[in-house]
Amino acid sequence: MKRKYSINSVFGALTVVMIVFITIVVIVVSSMKAREYNLILEGNRNQLEQESHALIKLMGRSMSQVAWDYTYWDELVSSVEKRDPQWFEENITTIISSFRLDYVAVYNADKVLIHEASSDSANVSSVIPDSVFNLFRDSAMFSFFQNTDKGLFYVFGASIHPTSDPSHSQTPASGYLFVSKRWDNALMAELSTLSGTAVSLQPVTADGKDAGKNSIVLLHNLHDWSNKPTAKLEFRRESTVLKRYRESTFNIVILLSASLLIILGLFMYVVVKWVTKPLKLVTKYIETEDGAGLKNLKTSSLEYSKVGQLLSDHFRQTEELISAKKMAEESDKLKSAFLANMSHEIRTPMNGIMGFAALLTEPDLSEEDRHTYLKVIEESGNRMLNIINDLINISIIDAGQIKIHLSKVRINELTDHIYEFFRREIEGRGIEFNYKKGLDDSSEITTDRDKLYAILINLVKNASKYTHQGSIRFGYSLNEENLMFYVSDTGIGIPKERQEAIFGRFIQADMNISRNYEGAGLGLSISKAYVEELGGKIWVESVPGVGSTFFFTIPRR
Repeated sequence: MKRKYSINSVFGALTVVMIVFITIVVIVVSSMKAREYNLILEGNRNQLEQESHALIKLMGRSMSQVAWDYTYWDELVSSVEKRDPQWFEENITTIISSFRLDYVAVYNADKVLIHEASSDSANVSSVIPDSVFNLFRDSAMFSFFQNTDKGLFYVFGASIHPTSDPSHSQTPASGYLFVSKRWDNALMAELSTLSGTAVSLQPVTADGKDAGKNSIVLLHNLHDWSNKPTAKLEFRRESTVLKRYRESTFNIVILLSASLLIILGLFMYVVVKWVTKPLKLVTKYIETEDGAGLKNLKTSSLEYSKVGQLLSDHFRQTEELISAKKMAEESDKLKSAFLANMSHEIRTPMNGIMGFAALLTEPDLSEEDRHTYLKVIEESGNRMLNIINDLINISIIDAGQIKIHLSKVRINELTDHIYEFFRREIEGRGIEFNYKKGLDDSSEITTDRDKLYAILINLVKNASKYTHQGSIRFGYSLNEENLMFYVSDTGIGIPKERQEAIFGRFIQADMNISRNYEGAGLGLSISKAYVEELGGKIWVESVPGVGSTFFFTIPRR
């Protein structure tokens, strides 16, 4: 005898099955999303770790180079023995301002301090503990961190040797040189700007466990001379990717759960009424994403119309996710292009510095060649410094941290200074250089002097770079309540289709010749940002092969 099942019992069993199925799907999807989230988190942590290591290495590179170069110097060997205070003031104390250091000290071979100096901001003495000298038994140069009452100092020490001992290993040490930079709040702010990450000093006991759900925190131990941790450098980055992924995951789970529950309710309803046709429409649209099928589904009945709308939203969100992925991939391409550009611009002067520094070690080098090599090293260092300054400025601009400091400015004093700054170099190349004043010498305007100076410097420098003959002119005139500045040249000119693009990042007028002209391509982008912050606008008029004229306006106030 066959058992008969009531409709209610069948519906009840199907409901239980569907609820169990929904639960399993939600659990599986949540587990997959959690695994993906952990992979993204790990990837972001690895990226931040690589960036932080590179940044710390960068901060110590210039100091180590200074320490090594200065301790490979016969004059320093001789001066340590003579103890000439004037020589140390002229040649050692100046290291502080030249290389943005905060402390320098020289000891003789007996480890007796014979000269020390510090920056005005540091105002410190006796940074070097006596026990540090034990480290010279194993190495000619080393670095460590030292806590003082003035804060944490990053110290590089190197033994002093004559030029006949380039390896610092063939002769006894004639003395010892220490250079140091204080890691204060200003430096932390600079590191934060360079890395796009919140950087701060933390005590040794810090563990980084207070990181938020969307934060990535890395801690680097900073060791003293005895290799004991003395502080920690914290890198904290808020990840919008993680935040958006958590939000999208939650929405997907909610949408999935709601969709499945709606399907369950609809299933219970359509068993009674119009089962076959609506389900066929649902199947057709899901399989083919057919717009006509969706339209029919929306008009079939009230309930299935809602299902159709949900499906439409689902596929719309899918398209949005695809679009977001494409944008992320494009961002990665731009990042790669940026890194490639910076790699070239930094590598070129660095190769010049390293190559000619190596040539300086040749024993039979003439004074004329030595002077030539030192000139190349100086020019390469200045080029690298300009690139780094531009990167810092563009980072400040991107972060929205531009600060305008208005003051009374005698405009003709500023333009006279710029004219005299460039005149010798430009006229020395046989190029005519002049400018025109728009106000009398006593006239004042209210503006940010440093920003205006930077704009004019960038524009005149640009004109000089791309002009090989003819003339360069600059000046200004009063136009109602605005001052209109101009910088005109007879250089290579700019094609019409690229006249807007040159104000973007890392872009020169002609990409086919960009490598012939040094520079990171940030000057015009920085100038545009400064002009707009001052309340003006900037533009260019140019004819290829004839020349270019850059104009910008600022309020006179």
